[in-house]
Amino acid sequence: MQAITLLALLALALPGQAQVDDDQAKIKLAEFKKALKTVKTDADMVAALTTLGESQNPKILAEIKGFLTKGNAEVAIAAAEMLGKYKKDKDAAEALVGAAGGRKEKDVIVKCLRYAGDTEFRAIAGKLAGFLRHRDVEIVHEAVDSFAKLKAKDGIDPLLNLWKELDGIQDNVKNNENDGGLGATIGGSLTNSMQ
Repeated sequence: MQAITLLALLALALPGQAQVDDDQAKIKLAEFKKALKTVKTDADMVAALTTLGESQNPKILAEIKGFLTKGNAEVAIAAAEMLGKYKKDKDAAEALVGAAGGRKEKDVIVKCLRYAGDTEFRAIAGKLAGFLRHRDVEIVHEAVDSFAKLKAKDGIDPLLNLWKELDGIQDNVKNNENDGGLGATIGGSLTNSMQ
């Protein structure tokens, strides 16, 4: 019993994000809002978000979520990274997938998908499936990687359907029935990576 207690205490002492209570979260948020008054560059904003993101609390999560849609790509990516550390958290995972669908910048979409997978919240598998049909190869690739991180049974059918579709496109390209297009690019890269 003492060994289990010791292991639990060691786990709490490890560096990284720490779960904080509401009073500590209020203090962290007040410090963050004070830091916002001195922010002059995007790098300053990223640093402030990173400092806030060192602690986990629903109130902190709510504050960080707002930065997924505000400002430029660098700030949104920093917010996404902080939310990706909220393991098994529905709000963080859904905010990341929502931001991926709402942003225009490819880098932000890719990072949001990556960090959505990092949350390991399996219920977002259905929402990720839509990104398997995106026209950009990197976005599709990141969606596939996020499915792998989720290890959700709801991801099997969409991934199999993608594989079948890409396999058919690859066959058409080999038979010169198609000009290749994006599907051939994705199909070729997936087929080549599996060999």
